[in-house]
Order: sequence, then C-alpha cells, then structure tokens
Amino acid sequence: MNDLALINSVYGLTFSDDAETEVQTLIDDLRLLKLLDYVSNNDGALPEELKDDLKAITTVLADMFSPGLPMPHRTPEETIRAVSRDVNLSRWLRERGIMRLYILVNSRKNMQVTDPETGEVLEEYRVKVFQTLDNPYTESPFKTQEDFLGWFCKEAKVSRAVVFLRFYAYDRLVTYFGYTLEEAFKILTSKPSVIIETLRSLAEWDKNANISYINPDIAMRIAERHNGSNEEIKELAQTLRDVDGTLTNIEKAELTAELAEQIREPFRKTIEELAAHDSSREATELVKSAILRIPEVSYWWDIEMDALRIEVVHKEYDELEEAEHVTGVEQILLLPDTRESLPIEAKRDLQKRLPLRNRESLTDS
Repeated sequence: MNDLALINSVYGLTFSDDAETEVQTLIDDLRLLKLLDYVSNNDGALPEELKDDLKAITTVLADMFSPGLPMPHRTPEETIRAVSRDVNLSRWLRERGIMRLYILVNSRKNMQVTDPETGEVLEEYRVKVFQTLDNPYTESPFKTQEDFLGWFCKEAKVSRAVVFLRFYAYDRLVTYFGYTLEEAFKILTSKPSVIIETLRSLAEWDKNANISYINPDIAMRIAERHNGSNEEIKELAQTLRDVDGTLTNIEKAELTAELAEQIREPFRKTIEELAAHDSSREATELVKSAILRIPEVSYWWDIEMDALRIEVVHKEYDELEEAEHVTGVEQILLLPDTRESLPIEAKRDLQKRLPLRNRESLTDS
C-alpha cells in the first residue's frame, strides 16, 4: 500500500500529488462547470439579472482555477490585471492555509476517563487536538507538534521550512508581543520574509517564544527609535554591556528578562512600522542600517587586477532625516595565489556563487 493509500485508509483524506489535481478537486468541490452550464443554458428558471451575476461569478472562478493552459484576456490590460490577481491570490491563499493549520495545531480538546461499568467520569484533562489523531505509520497518537507537522508536510507536499518559519513568527507575535491571532496574521502576511528575519536577527528566543538574549546595543536602538530616552532601559543595557561575561547564567537571564520586558512596546512598534512600510526591500535595509548597523557588502571583479574586490560600505541612519548616510568605505582586494590568470571556469563559478555587481564583465574574460 503506498503512502497516499495508507493515509486515505486511516483518515479518509485525499492529499493531492500535484497542483493540477488540487485545482481539479476544487473545481469539483465548487461544482463550477455544472453551475456555469446551468446558468448558460437554463432559460427562465432564474431572473435574468441573477443569471448574469451567477454567470460572471462562475466564469471568473472557472478562469482562475482551471487546470488547463491559461489564455490571455481580450485586452492586454485585462490580462495584466488577471496575472496580478492570480499571483497575489496564490500568496494570500498560502498564508491563509498556514494560519488555518496554526489554529488547528494550537486548538485543544477536553478528554475524559470514565468508569467502564458505571460511566462515572474519573478524570478530565485537555490535550491538543492533533494529539488525538493516530500517526498512520506508528498507529499511535502524535506526541509532538513537530511529529504532526512533519507528517502533514510530507504527505500534503507542503514546504516544511515555510510552515515552521511561519509558526516561529506567529508564536513570538502572540506570546511575546501579545497580538491576537487576527493581528498577528495581518502583520505577518504584510511582509512575511521581513518580519520573520527581523524577529530572528534582533533577538534570541527560548522554546516558549520569549526573548532569551538580546544584544544591549540593539535593545538601545530599538528603544531609542520608538521610546526616546528611557533611563531604565539605558541602565539595564549598560549593566549587561559592562559585565557581560562575568554574570552567572541566572543573573544574565534575570537582566535579559527585565530588559526584554522594558523594550516590548518599542519592539512592537518597530514590527508594526516594518509591516506598514511601502517597500519590503527598504524595510529590510532600515533594520540593517538603523538597528543592526550592518555595513553593506558588495562584490566586484576587478578586471585590471584580475581579482575579486570586496567593498564594505559603513552607514549610519539619521532619525531626523529618516535617511542613511555613508560614513566610510573599505576596499579589499583578494588576489589569486598564482601568476597565471584565473581559469575562466573558476570565474564563471564565482559569477554563479557571488552576487557580483559587474557580473557582465566576466562574460567574455
């Protein structure tokens, strides 16, 4: 018995092997073709206005979810609009699907142990819903969230990395920042990659989705950006900065927990600022320059020296002007340890591996 047959026999579920099968299933579920045929051919059973509306709805849905080759619309403008609709809708549906899974994984169910003879309730307890399901391969209940998600992602052909990264972000948005699920969903779907990377880069988190460590300088920049000069935050950050390395683990954890509590609100405002930003790229650059203070690194191929040149641009973010300013540039030349010209195969490999700014110059060299 293959994997899909085994799953179907246990749960009666049908996971699609490919997108075309999924689309065809959706068309069947919505009865689109049957409805379209009905409103097109059935005369008099429905008011003409309602028939026109239903026909328009089913035509659009049939176009969106047809498993066949998509065709251009009547005009280029209509086609471009349909392309935008399809691409953006696919992103939206993915995020909705992951949130639906997140809600399921965090849902709980009341369980009872009863006396088989009297029916008396001996014990009541709550478990997560997925723990009431049997793993088809072990025939015993799923013990952990990781086990359940691993099974689901494998069988449903859903990216495990995408699901776990979204869950990572939702846990922190809900637990540490205190957002409702609806608020967290709105924030994360605005710029998923930006929000996830910001959460990962600005702090270290424990398994309960609370901050376990944050660099004091980063904490100060977060606070200054949205909270002005807070003496308590400054004092905590300075204490961690001065004695970091000499504190016991307990002392460090206590100071970090206090600092994490103090910067919760400015950190929250930073996340909201990024979510509301017009550009994902500019939002990412804002985090790198204004908070992390990461210099911009670029790679060039120096044609005259026949060597790799690294350019490191140091920047500072001016809060008043809301703009970056270059404060210094470093040029580093990596010369091959040979008098011979670097083989063209090696240059082409570098061209593939590194984001060279002048990659076109290596095409014929």
